[in-house]
Amino acid sequence: LDFTFWRVYDENGQPLQTSHYFKFNPSGARPGELTFVIGNPGRTSRQFTVADLEFLRDVQIPAQLLMLTNQSAALKKVYQRTRSDSLLNVIFSLENTIKARTGALKALQDPYIIARRAAFENNFKAAATAQMPEAEKIWETIAQLRKEYSALFPAVLAAQPASTGFQLAQAIWTLAPPTSADENTLKRMRNLVDNTTQPTELTLEAELLLADIVEMVALLGENHPTVKQLLKGKTPAEYAEYALRATKIYDVAFRNQLIEKGMIAVN
Repeated sequence: LDFTFWRVYDENGQPLQTSHYFKFNPSGARPGELTFVIGNPGRTSRQFTVADLEFLRDVQIPAQLLMLTNQSAALKKVYQRTRSDSLLNVIFSLENTIKARTGALKALQDPYIIARRAAFENNFKAAATAQMPEAEKIWETIAQLRKEYSALFPAVLAAQPASTGFQLAQAIWTLAPPTSADENTLKRMRNLVDNTTQPTELTLEAELLLADIVEMVALLGENHPTVKQLLKGKTPAEYAEYALRATKIYDVAFRNQLIEKGMIAVN
């Protein structure tokens, strides 16, 4: 729950007394009660450079939409059978994000938006470099970093799995010595390893695992070494079915044995 309390003062510096305000109800909303949420606009990203916007348009948002759409479709298949309210909430959240990201992408694909930003950036850069010539390197550095990150981003996104199985595999990889992860990451991964059992809804796990694999292939490409090593000639569906049938990763004792043996055993 994110919220902010505001105190408004009148012209005399005293708290404003008004009869029109949203009253706080410590009991919360009743089931089925019509509810309105007071919110603030999201970030504007006004300081993004043209290179930043082009990265969002050409790399980040299309890849995110691929992942979100894929996961939403997987959850919808399970929901058709289970009619789970908790699952429906997740689907609504994904669809809401898809809607927002689709709108952002449509805006960025409008040539006028980029051209307007480029004109502003050129004027601002000229003014800044007139005062401080070395400032021009700022835009060059941002553009170079975005170019480098464009090559890395698909792998970064592919390493954000939705299935429990892949999340546990990441945790084992992180915890197996030698490790260079920070203390908070180690604590989070250790909690995942020690307290996660086999998913009660195996159909959901199967769909999410398949979604993870499909996304990995789409993001990295069929010829990527990681994809080849994982699938070993199988289709994503064949591998997902095989992995769920053969894996021991849902066993706590097995996970801890791998971690104790270190990276050699994990590999």
